[in-house]
Amino acid sequence: MPRRDGIYCMITERQARKLRRADGHTPITLKIRTTRGNRHNIIRGLISIPPALSTITEEDIVVLEREKVELPPELRYQELLNEVQSELGNGSTSKKQLEAYISEIWDGNDFDGIHAPDDWGINMKKPYSIINTQGAPGEHWMACYMISKNNPLFYDSFGRSIISGWTGQRLLTTEEDAEQDISEDNCGQRCVAWLLLVKEMGWRAGKKI
Repeated sequence: MPRRDGIYCMITERQARKLRRADGHTPITLKIRTTRGNRHNIIRGLISIPPALSTITEEDIVVLEREKVELPPELRYQELLNEVQSELGNGSTSKKQLEAYISEIWDGNDFDGIHAPDDWGINMKKPYSIINTQGAPGEHWMACYMISKNNPLFYDSFGRSIISGWTGQRLLTTEEDAEQDISEDNCGQRCVAWLLLVKEMGWRAGKKI
């Protein structure tokens, strides 16, 4: 929250403890946007939160260059999700909407596409993909990254396990904690954010989501 004497924000003691890294620092991100709709200028840094959670002084804040500060995967995922939702909103998305957005922001030609469950297949040259759980008009978007030919990593924002329709075996998925609430319809945006995270930080980071 902006104030005359600076920027004010508040988190709970539980959140502070959860976000503190092993070295005692907590990553922070400040986004500055000149006008609505423009891309953000991003300043990242580290804040040192004492174990006793005493008052933080200016000496506790260390501002670093963007490329020198790597957010934990969970925080970077949320940051990417916010960026995606700033363009697509937080409601349900169609295949056409997702394709148009990804075509604008995706770096490289390794995105395989957006598929119905019966037309998705292994493509190691293009290991990133989004798949719907049903054919048209669709039901729920999931994302996939091919670690190797026989080792796909799936992301379901509801945190569910996935069983192969071909072998009946349980497939490799991200952590089984739901990021998406049952009342939300932003599975498409979450899939895009997750794929961007994997592309930026690697599949091991993506598996922690």
